Amino acid sequence: MKLRSCAMNLRAIDPGVDTDRVAVVDITMPEDMSRPQKLQVLQAATAALERLPGVKAASSTQKLPLRGSGHNWGITLEEQPGLAPTTTAFRVVTPDYFRTMGISLEEGRLLERTDVEGSERVVVVNQALAAKYFPGQSAVGKRISTGFDGFERIVGVVEDVAEAKLTDGPVPARYMLYQQVPVMLDPAALVLRVEGRAPAALLEEARRAVQTTVPAVAVQKTTTLASVFDVAVGPARQVMSVLTLLTGLALALGAVGIYGVTAQYVSRRRRDLGIRLALGLTPARAAAQVVGRGSRLVLLGIVVGTIGVLALARLLASLLYGVSAVDPAALLGATALLLLVGMLAALVPARRASRLDPAAVFREQ
Repeated sequence: MKLRSCAMNLRAIDPGVDTDRVAVVDITMPEDMSRPQKLQVLQAATAALERLPGVKAASSTQKLPLRGSGHNWGITLEEQPGLAPTTTAFRVVTPDYFRTMGISLEEGRLLERTDVEGSERVVVVNQALAAKYFPGQSAVGKRISTGFDGFERIVGVVEDVAEAKLTDGPVPARYMLYQQVPVMLDPAALVLRVEGRAPAALLEEARRAVQTTVPAVAVQKTTTLASVFDVAVGPARQVMSVLTLLTGLALALGAVGIYGVTAQYVSRRRRDLGIRLALGLTPARAAAQVVGRGSRLVLLGIVVGTIGVLALARLLASLLYGVSAVDPAALLGATALLLLVGMLAALVPARRASRLDPAAVFREQ
């Protein structure tokens, strides 16, 4: 239950992008291709994808959200030249990236096609970067440097996106256009915003369009942003499945153990139970005593297990998100379930004990 809640909490996180209507085409360009040629490839590929039925926008980025950490670059602030060395997530994109991904603008403007090589270099930052480096003031109009000979002017602030992992929380990030970055960062992910069709149904058409338009590039993979999101949630879901299986096995083994111990108890105490039954002990009382013994064994196991859970709470916390490793309601529920399983496992030996024939027991002796 706790792990299921964890997976549900992960899925409830807003990644900052539209995971339902975006298709992804991962490509790799030849190493010997020049920067201008690579820019032409990206422009031709996105233009070809925009012509596909159902595609409302297409763009490219060198780093897709939710695909792990990396691509962090140093940052310098014009107004704070003495700022200690630090880095932020650095993303290079083509125009329409934010519209394609469904990333909303919070202040200022987005990167535009008019922001070309030779014009003032501009950058869009996310809310986390603006809050960290420009607290209590507008980040729009400020200048920062990525180390490209001079400064870039911040022209807009967008919402935070899950850059690496869903559970990382907002991290400072900035975006620049390929046309204004003097180096070419590979590989690239082409992204398509699809309406009126399922993104998955467009993947093969997108692959063919890229291969036909720019045959020099290699299409590594086609997928959807929803699938990328599922992969990001995957570890918690996999852990949940494994631990659910182990929980079921533990319950089954526990039931077998309780049954075996209780049956052995009844077998060894046949004479004593027979005497008690002969002296007036009712079958119901005899069965209750046997079930009570099985329940005491379960309670002992619960005490030991609870101590173990409390001792390993910090380790368990690393596997959970949005739920506590020590949840009283969950512990009470597990205790009740274990008691129920123990009592059911003890019922068969208890019923056997209640049906003992004192005369037959004495003849056996």
